[in-house]
Amino acid sequence: MPLDSSERLNITILHDNDPYDERLKTAWGFSCLVERGDLTLLFDTGGEAPTLLSSMATIPGPNSRWNRCLRRLAENHTNERRF
Repeated sequence: MPLDSSERLNITILHDNDPYDERLKTAWGFSCLVERGDLTLLFDTGGEAPTLLSSMATIPGPNSRWNRCLRRLAENHTNERRF
């Protein structure tokens, strides 16, 4: 599917070992949410799910945005357990 080049690309850092936002926990690893139009990608190399989930609870975002990420996180990292 071709993307409209006028659509804005948003990258939200959720987890990083370099502190940049005092509201977020700092730990080894990196996670970010990449959004463009109706496409959402969670790039996650973080080591601890609780740190990522804490950031997701701290940073405001539409519920559908976090629900997509939590669903994928649950499927990939918790052996299909649901939150």
